[in-house]
Amino acid sequence: MQNLKFYPVLALAVCLIALTGCGTTSISPAMTGKSGVKYGADRDGYPTMIEIVFVRSTPFSENSTPACIVRGVEQPVSAPTFSDGVWQVTATGAMQWDGGGVSSLPFRYNLSLKPINGTTYTFTRMFYANGGVASASPLMASNWWSPEHAYSAMEEVVGRIDECLSAGR
Repeated sequence: MQNLKFYPVLALAVCLIALTGCGTTSISPAMTGKSGVKYGADRDGYPTMIEIVFVRSTPFSENSTPACIVRGVEQPVSAPTFSDGVWQVTATGAMQWDGGGVSSLPFRYNLSLKPINGTTYTFTRMFYANGGVASASPLMASNWWSPEHAYSAMEEVVGRIDECLSAGR
């Protein structure tokens, strides 16, 4: 019965998307000044976030990093892997969303940790997730999609991992 209450909200969101043209073709002003963000465009020309990079001074160690990654991400899809000096994990997180009457949206991403200037955290392959499965929709960067909240969610992941790495030193 609870799911039935969600459908009117979903229908409203779909109508709003149709009426507004899925946002705008310009990057959200809230993303101005956010360093490390690379933008692209989806097949319809709307701006997307294709990479977000954070650099922290704490170096990682091969021993403590896997546990710190698992503690730092919300829902790891698989165990972290280590190859050629780089740690990688695919995970699902949630971001606050200001539009459409829904308070949060799940999203999936790949995260790489590289030992450059301490640790460089690179988020790629960022997609909205539906039921834990990545959809074909990349994270949008226009104002309507509240991209600053996705950025903040990823920044929090980096903060949790970095704090764990610092404690392990």
